[in-house]
Amino acid sequence: MEPAGLKAVEAAKQDGRWDAAYERQRKTEVSADFQTALNKHRKAKSFFPTLSGSRQYPFLFRFTTAKKAETRAHRIRIFVEMLEKSETL
Repeated sequence: MEPAGLKAVEAAKQDGRWDAAYERQRKTEVSADFQTALNKHRKAKSFFPTLSGSRQYPFLFRFTTAKKAETRAHRIRIFVEMLEKSETL
């Protein structure tokens, strides 16, 4: 990293921007409906926890941001099918 980049990182760490940058991602948890769906699919249930947080977050974000219950349920179903095949987003 260049000196200017190092300086920017240090400034961000000092003023709190560094820690706040991914706060939402760190606090996201598996919802009850997604866990229920995972529990019904052995391979998906065992594969999902092996993913890093940065690999889990896209799944969690996409269905938690759904505006309609039908959309959320559809996304969960699709994502569980992907996880059954050890696929990620």
